[in-house]
Amino acid sequence: MILLTNLKLLQADVVSFFDAAGLLYKYSTDAIKEDNYADAAKYYTTAMINFALAVELALKYILLKNEKVFNNERNIAELYELLPNNDKELIKKVLKSFISSQEDQFIDESIRKLNKTFLNWTYFHEYPRDIDVNFFLIFSTVICQIVINDQF
Repeated sequence: MILLTNLKLLQADVVSFFDAAGLLYKYSTDAIKEDNYADAAKYYTTAMINFALAVELALKYILLKNEKVFNNERNIAELYELLPNNDKELIKKVLKSFISSQEDQFIDESIRKLNKTFLNWTYFHEYPRDIDVNFFLIFSTVICQIVINDQF
């Protein structure tokens, strides 16, 4: 019963952070259209932080549902690597329908680059952002939608 309650709460958190990120991302694109770059940067950075939190929680949801053990890890790439292989294959299959590269190597490398996404966006002045933002947005959407729709 405790696990089910924790999963439901975790799923609700994924929904909250993912929805907030989507709104903030929309605000950033609207601000750019109005040449309001200060607000665009503020909303964009906050959206990326919320997407990173949503992905982290979504991965932890999948791990808990699969009764996998993990530490208090914030590293998206490391959490992803802990997933069962069949879950990773499903995620890759869905990702391939949204990205131009169909190569597993491209997907694996792009996910490895997400290793410190939360820190990269939270402390953007201290960390380089060597990530493909488009891939990150697609990855975030795929992972979060799987959890929101509870496909596992």
